[in-house]
Amino acid sequence: TEQRASQQDQLFSRFKPGVAVTDVHEPNFDSVENLIRWAKRFSTTIAIVKKALAEFRKADENGNGALSLEEFKDAVRYKFGWSKDQEFPEDFVMKHWKTADSNNSFQIDFSEYLNWAICTEWNEHAMVPDQKDRQLRQLSRDYGLPLPDVEHVRQIFDKYDIDKSD
Repeated sequence: TEQRASQQDQLFSRFKPGVAVTDVHEPNFDSVENLIRWAKRFSTTIAIVKKALAEFRKADENGNGALSLEEFKDAVRYKFGWSKDQEFPEDFVMKHWKTADSNNSFQIDFSEYLNWAICTEWNEHAMVPDQKDRQLRQLSRDYGLPLPDVEHVRQIFDKYDIDKSD
């Protein structure tokens, strides 16, 4: 686990957030020229920049161009496909917050958010939004079983689970 955290820290440090964006809510912020500039700066695709911008704008409820911790929690929920009423570990959010807030300003500007979004694009929570599917993957890892075998057992269980209580 510590090795994984160290690898993730190295990955995050690969990108330099740079200067804060003044106003991501201006209509011309998502012009093609500007999106290309962001994509080049972060060595990513325009599609990923557009997706991150949409997520950022949705989470930035007060429209100040930076995410507070509460707004970032909403962004995490949105990115990983979690509903408002679904609980997730506070330490999970704080770990991501500390990583994303690279300048320790207690807010996350678009540059920091884009950096974080790129680095978490292939995170298991992003790739497998369904909690039951992630639990099956964890069982597979914990017991050294092939994932298709664990999924097959789950299908059989679900078939005979009358009350659907798990």
